[in-house]
Amino acid sequence: MNARPSIPPISKSGGRIAPKDNLIRAMTAALVAKVRHTYPADVARSMWSDDRVTPLLLERSAVAPASVGDASWAGILAATSVADYIGSVATQCAAARLLASGLQVNLRNYGSVSVPKVTTPFAPAWIGENSPIPVGKLALAANPVGPYSKLAIIAAFTNEMARSSGIENLVRLVMVESTAASLDAALLSSTAASDDRPAGIFHGTAALTATAGGGEAAMVADLEKLIAAIVTAGGGNNIAFVGHPSQVAAIRLRSGANFTYPLFATKAFSAGTIAAAELGALASALNPQPDIDVSEGAVVHLDDADPLPFVDGGAVAAGTVMSAFQTGALTLRCILEASWTVRGSGLAQHITGTTW
Repeated sequence: MNARPSIPPISKSGGRIAPKDNLIRAMTAALVAKVRHTYPADVARSMWSDDRVTPLLLERSAVAPASVGDASWAGILAATSVADYIGSVATQCAAARLLASGLQVNLRNYGSVSVPKVTTPFAPAWIGENSPIPVGKLALAANPVGPYSKLAIIAAFTNEMARSSGIENLVRLVMVESTAASLDAALLSSTAASDDRPAGIFHGTAALTATAGGGEAAMVADLEKLIAAIVTAGGGNNIAFVGHPSQVAAIRLRSGANFTYPLFATKAFSAGTIAAAELGALASALNPQPDIDVSEGAVVHLDDADPLPFVDGGAVAAGTVMSAFQTGALTLRCILEASWTVRGSGLAQHITGTTW
């Protein structure tokens, strides 16, 4: 019998909820507003009277960047809600943990931002009294973050669900689990960048050859091989490992407390896959203003892998479709915008088909 999935709890700090929960509440208020035939921001104020942040997300007002002279915390928290929401899936998502440990970039008012990497570093020198100081010349390579790509989901809820007292927890469970799976599949891949999405962090880097023989010796050799490749590419200061749950379990069981590197599991990998990345080489950007909308009359194609237009070239293309109006349901759409890059080639490596 399968265990019931756990619902992530509402986090509180200093009497205020965590920013990630403001985004969940915004989605919940949008659903409930359709049932009550009122405005989402008004629903948020009535359901959570002490919450000043969630209505800001729903009203889609411009959020100014934080400043030391700003005594109002509500606008600042609204701007961090999306980033904190991505971080909230970390217990189920290796990609979120990697991005949270890397460089965060603000794309406000910019289509993209170039994140530099030192390609030819120089070191300070010890000098004697009255001796000239060496002057170094940096060689930099630019790696763009942006423009944003859209991470979008549509989830269907019945009117009865929207009226229930547990709707906030249900929305949290559905959206967090869906986001976790999508982020892992996109970030931890070799897929090239397109108009729809950023490149996977392994794009352009061939998989390393797995060590034969199996057992602990093969495991250690593969891990050393990943580290050596990243060091050769200029990294090695802060490496994290990501693997299929079977490989992560093998490392933990065989190494125990002796393995001190960050280690994350992901079901986005096939069995036998282990990877490593230089955390300082990852740079990402998240749009702080999500696009949240609810419809009670939409017709949708019920396919989360390859949604199609209803009619293509005069022929019916989509398979199973649902009318929210006809079934008395609501469709919740949430679009988050994100982008990421690896600041240099070879700083994310992977091995497939391990023998341990």
